[in-house]
Amino acid sequence: MLDLQKTPAVGTTLRVLGTPVTYRLTARETEGGYFLFESAVPLGEGMLPHRHPLESELLYLLEGRLTFRLEDAVFVLEAGQTVFVPRGAVHAFQNTGSAPARLLTLASPGYLHEGFFAEVGVGVDAPKTALELEKITQTAAKYQIEILPLA
Repeated sequence: MLDLQKTPAVGTTLRVLGTPVTYRLTARETEGGYFLFESAVPLGEGMLPHRHPLESELLYLLEGRLTFRLEDAVFVLEAGQTVFVPRGAVHAFQNTGSAPARLLTLASPGYLHEGFFAEVGVGVDAPKTALELEKITQTAAKYQIEILPLA
């Protein structure tokens, strides 16, 4: 089980899979119930298709435009819109706008994504390195997150 005392504190920003992620509210503050984080999604970047059977997510787009996949549906998420991702649903997104996007995500329960980010994330000033999909997939599996092949 994840030691919540060893995960980053509120306000910490890590670069996770190329995207800066800021911890806004952690499982430590919510008795394990929630993890709230903000992502600054660069142009053309996003998240690979994945699912997590133990967590649901609520995503609110603060700025920008994302093309979002939720199961078989593909739609555009504009600033001010929200999408709910139920447990186990396949989802992915890509910044297809004309500027970086800012996304606020609430995951429940809080400790799985929080632990995954803590393990694969690096400081925002750390040198960029090539991402090893196999290593990321194995690490994600430890937190009940399944990275799926691109369809």
